[in-house]
Amino acid sequence: MPGRSRNHSKKQAWDASSHSSRRKAEEGRQNFDWSRLSVPDKSDLVDYVHNMTVNFEEPDVRVVAGDLEFNCHAVVLRSYSGFFRESAAPAVVLGEDASSVLNRDNIVDVLASARCLRVPDLARLCETLLADEALFAEYVAFRVRVDAGARDGLEDVRDAILPHVRTCFLHIVATDDFVHLSADEASRLLSSDHIAVHGELEVHARAYIHK
Repeated sequence: MPGRSRNHSKKQAWDASSHSSRRKAEEGRQNFDWSRLSVPDKSDLVDYVHNMTVNFEEPDVRVVAGDLEFNCHAVVLRSYSGFFRESAAPAVVLGEDASSVLNRDNIVDVLASARCLRVPDLARLCETLLADEALFAEYVAFRVRVDAGARDGLEDVRDAILPHVRTCFLHIVATDDFVHLSADEASRLLSSDHIAVHGELEVHARAYIHK
């Protein structure tokens, strides 16, 4: 029928045109120089993480230390701490005593916690400060030694701080801190080559007082 033939011819012409268009488009894609295409820069993942942490967005771990409570991001904690890399708990209670400031009075506690939680950067900071005689010398160093001696795993700190005790030896042995030292701790102090005394008789006399 004439009408049907005309419609069939139109369809064939459309199919041919469509096929030709697809072929040209495909050739255009193959010949296109993608290196010339200008696209927007991708946002840096580090920037995303930084913004989330500094703005406290969507924290996923709650850390409680004494009266202090922190809403944290697990990825940040795991970056610094071996303890948190192995923990999947949504809440962690660290202890009853806590402080947000590092000082002479709590540095031994902070160092012990840093080693327990496996936070090497914080542990190295404490060790560096303790090695500075301008910060920890004489009676202050003696107090650090006593505090370190009362904790397991801080024997290296106890021994490293002993040379910082020199001229205040005679003052130390007159205090209750010295009297309450264990026999081993008192022996270590009395046998130190760094204490400033006039002679061995002074050391022997102080040993007798401790006994």
